[in-house]
Amino acid sequence: MQKASAQLFGLFVDSRPDYIRGGSTGALLVASIADTLQDKSLDWELAYFNLTCVEKISNQLQSLLPDSHHIWPMLVTLLKHPHPPVMQVSSRIIYCKLSTLDASKLLDSGSFVASNPGSLHEMASNLCRQLDVEDSVFVEPTSLLAIKNLSWLFRAIRHSPELCYKEQDSPEDDGEIQKKDPCRWLMTRLSNIARPKDRRRRESVFKCFAAFAASCDGDDLVPYLELIIDPLDRAIREASNMSRHGDSHENDPRIALPKDVLQMFEEKCGTSNFLQAYVEVNKKVRHKRDKRKGDIAAEKVSNPGIAAKRKIAKQLREKERKKRRVNDHRHGVKNGSNR
Repeated sequence: MQKASAQLFGLFVDSRPDYIRGGSTGALLVASIADTLQDKSLDWELAYFNLTCVEKISNQLQSLLPDSHHIWPMLVTLLKHPHPPVMQVSSRIIYCKLSTLDASKLLDSGSFVASNPGSLHEMASNLCRQLDVEDSVFVEPTSLLAIKNLSWLFRAIRHSPELCYKEQDSPEDDGEIQKKDPCRWLMTRLSNIARPKDRRRRESVFKCFAAFAASCDGDDLVPYLELIIDPLDRAIREASNMSRHGDSHENDPRIALPKDVLQMFEEKCGTSNFLQAYVEVNKKVRHKRDKRKGDIAAEKVSNPGIAAKRKIAKQLREKERKKRRVNDHRHGVKNGSNR
């Protein structure tokens, strides 16, 4: 019954916005929806239909959702809801709101972001969670909305880092704000999300980086180039190692996308800054590789049993990799013969 009522309210907003706008009807409707969304045990479908109604009100009757309304913090929390439809509609409503704000002038905007210190960090954290999912549960529309919002949020955080902290947690002076860099936290979070080899998860992070390159000033991105380059370069190396000998890397999407994104950052940040960061990334990669080789060599002496098991596991992985290559080759030949 509640679901049907929420759907009917949505239809009513579409068909009679003049009636909703007049008198106290609209305000009572929004208050009722806000009260419903406060229930933590709320059925996801009921939450979705209520949020859909909020979205229609936001699009047609923005005066009913002032920045001071307590529904905005609820929408931020719902970004981490386990069901994609709820995440998507919450993300759409928030993006519609954020896109009307100047990310460089939040402190004087009177927006819900400015009046709720800590909301920038909470939004960024919840949106990163939307990207940090395995391929089996990946949802493309959710990812695209998260990228749009994160692109705006990075610029906002860069200009107003103090809004990332709740009042009781905020640094006491400008020096502490500089030391505690929320943009570095965000870039580190995204860089770590791209570590697992799930293709879609990585692609969503790389597309997010590309959105930053397209929408942000190069000077704002230079301090974080190493964090950006590291997962992109790792993806290229791993895909190159997995490719069959003689295959063209240009046609491999696992390589083409990160290469394109790297080029975007070189053009945006300047070749000198880019190469300096790239050299540092590769230096760290070599250091980790050399340390790993040294640890394995020491293990052969101190614990030959574990070393032998590690060698067998490596041989099995190599066998599976060769088998996968043969199957991929057969699949390619079969597809070519069917054309």
